[in-house]
Amino acid sequence: MALHLALLLSAWFVSASLSCSSGPCSDNDTTQTTAYTVDHNPLRGRNVILDAAGRERVFRGVNVGVEFWRGDQRPSDPAHYEDGRCPSAAGSINQPPVCGVDAGRGKWNQSTSFASKNDLAQMRALGFNLIRLAISWSLLEPSPLHYSQSYLDRIGQVVAWAAEQDIEVIIDMHQDEYGPRVGSDGAPDWACLNVSLPAWLELIWPKVSKEIPFSKQVLLSFDALYTNQKVASTGKGLQEHFILAWYQVVNRFDSVQNVIGYEIINEPPPGILTTADSLDEIPVLGFSTKFLFPMYRRFIQGITGVRDGMRDCSPAQPIGEDCAHPDLQLNSRKLIFFEPMALRNELDFSLQVSTPFTEYSNIVFSPHVYTNFFTAKNWPPNYRLALDSAWLEASLLRASVLVTEFGGSSSAADKVANITAQLDTHRGTSGTMWTWKERGNWGMFESPELDTDPNGPLKQVRVQINSRIYARAVAGQILKHEFDHRTGSFQLTALRAGKETKPTEIYIPAHLNSTQPAVSGAATLESVQMQPDGSSVVVVQPLTGLYHVTVGISTINEVVDVPEYRGISIGALSRVAQMIWPSFNSSYESRPIEVRNADLQTALDRVSEEALTDLQFAPVRV
Repeated sequence: MALHLALLLSAWFVSASLSCSSGPCSDNDTTQTTAYTVDHNPLRGRNVILDAAGRERVFRGVNVGVEFWRGDQRPSDPAHYEDGRCPSAAGSINQPPVCGVDAGRGKWNQSTSFASKNDLAQMRALGFNLIRLAISWSLLEPSPLHYSQSYLDRIGQVVAWAAEQDIEVIIDMHQDEYGPRVGSDGAPDWACLNVSLPAWLELIWPKVSKEIPFSKQVLLSFDALYTNQKVASTGKGLQEHFILAWYQVVNRFDSVQNVIGYEIINEPPPGILTTADSLDEIPVLGFSTKFLFPMYRRFIQGITGVRDGMRDCSPAQPIGEDCAHPDLQLNSRKLIFFEPMALRNELDFSLQVSTPFTEYSNIVFSPHVYTNFFTAKNWPPNYRLALDSAWLEASLLRASVLVTEFGGSSSAADKVANITAQLDTHRGTSGTMWTWKERGNWGMFESPELDTDPNGPLKQVRVQINSRIYARAVAGQILKHEFDHRTGSFQLTALRAGKETKPTEIYIPAHLNSTQPAVSGAATLESVQMQPDGSSVVVVQPLTGLYHVTVGISTINEVVDVPEYRGISIGALSRVAQMIWPSFNSSYESRPIEVRNADLQTALDRVSEEALTDLQFAPVRV
């Protein structure tokens, strides 16, 4: 162990003296204003998010929304939230209005009681330092090429409330079932277009429809987006409109410090045509390669100016397969968050070929984790798989990882706790919980007594699970980051070998702030800063080498190397894809019905046999 650390330290010192020698970071060399970057130094073992001081960052966040759901009556005009007002929650679909009735009074001068209607202050009091802010294309561009400045102001209003509470923001272009005209939320009505399907696809649609949990119109609308179908009134393609709508958001918020990045689209599913038109005739495996990742690349090219070694597309035809989307002259260097196809929620791994699709270095893979809530029956084999596979896939994509949705129902708190614990188990992986407040059982609060109120009291089981001690900034490499929600104890082990000048900071929420932290190894305890809300920040000054910080634990456990996750073979992925979309498989109809019903679980079992052989996963604590 000592020799290994010595070699690692030596190698790290050499690497620290070389500028951008370990990753595709040349596009970030000229900027001095980017708050966060993705570090591609291979000596860390993974691509991590660093702050401007070179420290690894850990985000403990939550989802909030200002999107429009079908039938929703939440006002999107910021005037309804000014002067201490908060609209009634009675007409809300899914989520009540996001309010800040005491906004402007300062970080510590706002009430954080459950009835205060100060959402961002309440989040801060629980220790959340990041929100994923869901917005709707339908509200942003209600008619083609006409953008709502009022809605941009509403987004800005919530962003400003977050800044007042020192909370960072990811802006997420959200959708569920494409848009409210055909589904739940997302795209405007005018963007719900069709594509023409080949006769053979129309013929098998009655069979395919039984295998896909979306309507035909939803899937055709996605096909139209991915294939850039023309909007008659403008002559522009649908994907062009999508990127130009994003332009309005980036142009407005790229200079706003607490907006750390943009998530391109939420949970994108493949359409019908884009399922059939796939790599090597294996349904869906080629969707990301041929449709989703190219759309992501065009978005990144447009807002960052990175060319990916391609010639520029013509401004008249900005969407092309072998040319770069025209530079929109935004020159953004923010983090870009991108998701795999939505099917990952059911599998805890991605049905995709994970290869790089952009030269831009500040990209973050953002899967969602709902293990044993949305996953297939009797699958996966453990809670580790979702993040084991995420980090491997991200490495292949040259990306970092931030889980932009995780969680589940409070009625299954043990499952929620196991999912949440995996963020810590995987060396402080960052994530945003779904969701903050809702008309259901997944949020942080009980249901209100009156429909007009946004929420009832805090759910104490949620506080215990999700209001956590965490190292929000770490000088050096995180080797271990563990929080036990049952005891409130915390352990950090890190290795400092670089030149970070700012200290490590560990946040302790008020309900756990009763134990003096202990520091050992190559670091000293600089201070414990008490905050007005009863929380504290432990400030640790590392030296060079290995150091430990504990809260509530008297002994340090040895850092245990977890066996490496080896990935899933293309053959295993193919079998799963064929079992999920059996109508695309010519031998499907010849099989007995009882065999067909068992196909998916059989395929997943084979994945387990092929991909997880000889791996000894750490036991999950319930």
